[in-house]
Amino acid sequence: MTYCLGILTKEGLVLAGDSRTNAGHDQVNVARKMHPFCKPGERAIILMSSGSLSCAQSVVATLTRDFDKGKGLAAAATMYDAARVVGDAVRSIARLDREHLERDGMSFNVHMLMGGQIGSAPPELYLIYPQGNPLRATEDAPFLQVGEVKYGRPILDRGVKFEKTSLQDAARYALISLDSTMKSNATVGPPIDLLMYKSGELDLKRRRRLDVDDPLLADIRQRWDRALRDAVQTLPIINLFPESSSSRQSFIELIGLRCNSDPIFYPIYRKFSMSLKVGDIAPDFELMTQDPDCKVKLSDFQGKKKVVLLFYPMDFSSVCTAEHCSISPTLPQIAAGNDAVIFGVSCDSPFCHAAFRKQNNISYDLLSDVTREMVKSYDMYMGLQPFNASKRGTIIVGKDGRIVYAREQEILEERSVDELVQAIKSK
Repeated sequence: MTYCLGILTKEGLVLAGDSRTNAGHDQVNVARKMHPFCKPGERAIILMSSGSLSCAQSVVATLTRDFDKGKGLAAAATMYDAARVVGDAVRSIARLDREHLERDGMSFNVHMLMGGQIGSAPPELYLIYPQGNPLRATEDAPFLQVGEVKYGRPILDRGVKFEKTSLQDAARYALISLDSTMKSNATVGPPIDLLMYKSGELDLKRRRRLDVDDPLLADIRQRWDRALRDAVQTLPIINLFPESSSSRQSFIELIGLRCNSDPIFYPIYRKFSMSLKVGDIAPDFELMTQDPDCKVKLSDFQGKKKVVLLFYPMDFSSVCTAEHCSISPTLPQIAAGNDAVIFGVSCDSPFCHAAFRKQNNISYDLLSDVTREMVKSYDMYMGLQPFNASKRGTIIVGKDGRIVYAREQEILEERSVDELVQAIKSK
């Protein structure tokens, strides 16, 4: 099995597909399924295949032989004519092999994706069925798939728009779609062949093969996983209790915090495993303290001090206030004796920090991440609802700039001062 897809935008085309082929669980191989047919400056056509590998190879061999002789795809006047050439090749192989395959209980199964451009006509994208008939992508339906299509389709349905999707974004959608399929189906796997074609180029220069350990593939996978988790956190609270029920009051008491006698409600909150791990390089940042004119940059401490980052949801909430009041009297001295510096981090403004720090005699600086970019980079963003705030957690960055300690705390629980002291002393 395989998965290939093509995306048509007003800027051009993106085609991508995996290279895994199998004949059972114990016979898995790699076979290239992207085949170029190009006369630079005149025509640029790319084929991708799905289905029976032997039948697909026969179709491609027939097309290649004719192309080299100046026939078939080399002579087609339009992309529709080229699609018909491919369909004729599929039918030709079907006439040779279908009867013999079906005699042994196997079907003739070849699907081809064809994209490209001939002359000054706009780029086009086609799917050619095993019967040889073509289907063209349109502005309303700008992508086509073959093979294991179901796992990677939802992201394309939601995101790809002919007029609005750039080539770069189309390539991102293609890789995310493939990654989603590989995550759910072991028969689809790398290497991944990726091609971007810009309208008018009439050449196939933008091609890349991504192996299983390719940094780009790994980076996209990690960023997409993190973005999905962040997006889920911004969704509305799911309240399963009727508005007037006593159960709802119990629910409120369970998740509520009281500050100045008013309830403050946090979302139903579930911790996720942090993607940042001990040993990872800590993302650099530059944030204002409670003084808007004073900024702190993480990299300034490299080679000099460990940095302790105390993430918390918000100034003046009861748990955060009690926590800072218990930490402030002792922890800075412990940190100073162990070549470390402490910062509180939340998404409050510098002015809110200034009032909160003064009222509670907090001895360390409080960093203001009003854009939420820093807390997101550290996997410490709770979500847009209800307060667009940080989670509660602790990160310690060593002198070498790498994370030496990482812990996410339950949102309604104060951190243990003893645990923090031990973490600072031991790291």
